[in-house]
Amino acid sequence: MNLQHRRLVFSLVTLTFWMPSYFYAQVLPAYVKHLGGSLSMIGLVSGAYGLTQALFRIPTGVLADSIGRKKPFVVLGVLAGIISNLLFIGAGTPMALFWARALAGVSAATWVALTVLSATYFPQDKVTSTMGLLFAVSNVGQLIASLSGAFLAELWGWKAPFTAALITGILGLFTLMLMGKETKAPPRKFNWHSLLAISVHRWVALASVLGVLLQYGSWALISFSPVFAVNLGASKGDLGILSLFGMVPTIFGSFLLGKLLQLIKRDYLLLFGFLCVAIGLLFLPITKSFWILALLTACGGLGRGIVLPALMGMCQKGVDDSMKTTAMGIFQAVYALGMFLGPTVSGIISDGFGVVVTFAMASILMVGSGFLSFAITRKNN
Repeated sequence: MNLQHRRLVFSLVTLTFWMPSYFYAQVLPAYVKHLGGSLSMIGLVSGAYGLTQALFRIPTGVLADSIGRKKPFVVLGVLAGIISNLLFIGAGTPMALFWARALAGVSAATWVALTVLSATYFPQDKVTSTMGLLFAVSNVGQLIASLSGAFLAELWGWKAPFTAALITGILGLFTLMLMGKETKAPPRKFNWHSLLAISVHRWVALASVLGVLLQYGSWALISFSPVFAVNLGASKGDLGILSLFGMVPTIFGSFLLGKLLQLIKRDYLLLFGFLCVAIGLLFLPITKSFWILALLTACGGLGRGIVLPALMGMCQKGVDDSMKTTAMGIFQAVYALGMFLGPTVSGIISDGFGVVVTFAMASILMVGSGFLSFAITRKNN
């Protein structure tokens, strides 16, 4: 199998790995509401995805390294996604949606195994460019799935996006067969001391704390913007348009980060990114226009697209090469807690005190996080 063939195969694997979860991502909060779920339940269903990722990411990496095999975990992840989609299709209550979404998070947690596995199929000098290609492919796939899933729901009802996700997941099993046999790596004994040491490494810890805060605000915005859109009279198809406004600026910000760092200092960029999320959160629940809501979603997406890759770079700073993968795994597991806490806590507070108070509080938290990141990076430059 030549280089181009391998890249094509792993591009297909990446597409079929991520697209199932995004076919329904934009309509899921509105569907929970349709089934009678409260704001607390909408937040809980949305947050379940982050909770199980936080719980399973590090154990997945540790177990895969311990046995020297990554592919079995990827297969299990795809199977978990398929079962999750079957649960979604059969779900008739918000709590059933919660368990289905939680299982989707378990599936997503195996992405860490797939990224490491992908690297073993390519020459060392081609790994970075291949990872860049797969990152771009995953973003494009997520964008296409979010947009098409919303329109499928508009045309054929709420269950249509879950059916599309199921079919794509089954196709994903077949794409895994195209990868060929995995070369078994030497099993590596797990070292608790090393894990604890890298967890308290200054830059890993700081990046992880800022990552939790960023994802708290970002996922509160991502989870509830479709609900606010429906309250303004948006159709299921309109939710697909909303996904474009949210995801395109995120991708745009990520790709521009390298260029921006050549022109603007990192401390100012982080502050700007957090403030973008803060603006989106502050005005989201009070806007009376779908298009203004879409622009606020875009503002938050741009901020997330700038800050998250910058924090990924921060968590690698000063870390020994042999521990960089572990450091990234810790960072991703910790920031996934923000994906759980943002929607869940926001839903609970909204039911008790109203959405305006809730999102104003989240906005203030983002402003504080921005100035915290500014102070930390300026002090250590």
